[in-house]
Amino acid sequence: MSLFRKTWWLALVALFLMVVFYAGVRFTTPGSKKPAPPPKDLARGKLLEHYAVIVHLLQTVRWLDTASVQEELGLSVDQVEAVGDCVAKSKQDFSGFRTVSPKQREVRIRDEWLPQAEAMEARLQRFLTPDQRRRLRQIIWQKQLGAIALLVPQAAEALQLDKSQRREIEALVAETLAESDRQGTGMLGLWKLAEVAKDARRRAMNLLTPKQREQWKTLLGEPF
Repeated sequence: MSLFRKTWWLALVALFLMVVFYAGVRFTTPGSKKPAPPPKDLARGKLLEHYAVIVHLLQTVRWLDTASVQEELGLSVDQVEAVGDCVAKSKQDFSGFRTVSPKQREVRIRDEWLPQAEAMEARLQRFLTPDQRRRLRQIIWQKQLGAIALLVPQAAEALQLDKSQRREIEALVAETLAESDRQGTGMLGLWKLAEVAKDARRRAMNLLTPKQREQWKTLLGEPF
């Protein structure tokens, strides 16, 4: 090969290598797997459903710890003692639930609070009878403000919410949650939040069909 041809060939090779380098081309062996993409954040709908489940659980424990609900359910001495254990456990497990930042809330719901809520629910099922659990659920839905109760799986399934209804209810819950973050935990903030939640419940009820509203009344049971 002449010196000219050799020089020309080396120049072409060098040019090719430069193109490969700057284009970021990566060579892989046949059959090699691409690296898995990082896990995506929970979709808003699923995150809000999980949030609803946790809030429902915390409300359940809170109301179970009142004498009026214990009397309504006819709890035994042993059951009341078990409730006390659940109250202490929930305070420990859900510390910071109301004050955590929105960014940290998603992480802790997924990794910490949802599994703890499921474990607490299983614990309640071990010492409450089916009738007691049904009546307790009715009381919680009667007392709970906002639209969030409609995202609890038992309620959403019973009402057979369609996709459009669910999206609008999720928007109401997200709006109330954002207001909660803005208002904080002071008395004035809690009062304003209660007003926002009442309005969200009214708007959520307006999204339901007449048949669904009748079903909701059935789910609420006798007034407490």
